[in-house]
Amino acid sequence: MGILSARDAFSEALKRWPEADMNELHEKAYRFVQKQQQEHYERRVDAFLKTVKFPIRSKATLRKKMLAPKMGGGIPYNNFMDEAAKRLRQSTQTTSGYIAEWCVQRELRKSGLKQGEHFRVRKEGSDIIVYYPNIDSEKKRHRIEVKNVKMKERGIRGLTYNGDSIIGFFDDEGEFGSGAVREINAYCGKQGGYAYVSPLIYNYLKESKRLIADTRFKRNTEIGKDMANFCKTGKL
Repeated sequence: MGILSARDAFSEALKRWPEADMNELHEKAYRFVQKQQQEHYERRVDAFLKTVKFPIRSKATLRKKMLAPKMGGGIPYNNFMDEAAKRLRQSTQTTSGYIAEWCVQRELRKSGLKQGEHFRVRKEGSDIIVYYPNIDSEKKRHRIEVKNVKMKERGIRGLTYNGDSIIGFFDDEGEFGSGAVREINAYCGKQGGYAYVSPLIYNYLKESKRLIADTRFKRNTEIGKDMANFCKTGKL
């Protein structure tokens, strides 16, 4: 079982902010994941301190220092356990990945699409497959590669293997240099798909004049209506 619960974080965010758009929902859910992280650290520290015999006042001081932010190799960490907790890092990556997928699925449902009727999740190597006009009467399909906040080289590679479109909550403008933008544009154009990016990245591409006339980049909030249109017409 994972240390962190993606389902709990997503459900809590959705319950508190039911009208949030997909980017706000993703951010709120991830904050709950960070809260779970801190609670895990605190449980581990408290368990450790129970094994140490010294005055209560000294324990309080030690606990405070153990949970204080620190630097390691020039990188800031929440505390000493953050620096060492590789397993927790891996759990966080998996958890945030699920949250990203659920945010996209929610956007599809908000546009009237139904899982098991119009789209499937994690099938045939793809994160999401949308069908025209539906699964039972399939004439065409559109594969969606879902990423979280980082594109990285494997993101583009994953797109070319398992997706016609890609969507993410990207937060690093440096990942969208001219070469990467051209590569994504070319592939999505060939597949009839789009790169659905966060408002931050879309505005960056617009301001840096990297949105060419036939750009395949869109804001990620447009994916719901686009896929609903695909299920009606077979086109984006």
